[in-house]
Amino acid sequence: MVVDDNMVMLDFLNTLLEMEGHTAIIVSRPEAILPTTAAQRPDLILLDMHLAEQDTLTILQSLKHDPELSEIPVIALSGMDLKDKCLACGADDFMLKPFLPSQLFAKVNQLLQSRALAVATAEGPHSPATPPP
Repeated sequence: MVVDDNMVMLDFLNTLLEMEGHTAIIVSRPEAILPTTAAQRPDLILLDMHLAEQDTLTILQSLKHDPELSEIPVIALSGMDLKDKCLACGADDFMLKPFLPSQLFAKVNQLLQSRALAVATAEGPHSPATPPP
């Protein structure tokens, strides 16, 4: 899921993700973040930290304190160095704008692989995908 109120940035990030074979859910309004996340259950969230008239750090904390949503990795994005604040509020990673597409791909792929491994480990050897003998 890509969250940004700048349509140019939304299009840019969506295009980059599509180039890597991902399908993005696009959210441009801050009030839609939590309900869209709950309904769509994205594999990862790219969250711009400067949404118009919103305390995005509070939204990030809400995502990470919700037991149903807390396992979804969040990469916080900002043109200001808010890394420490974002990580303290629960972001899994931070990227300072501008960044290279290769940097974004590396972080996205790393978090997606980590999440897939965590899900596979939590499901154990007798997950629904592999029924017991």
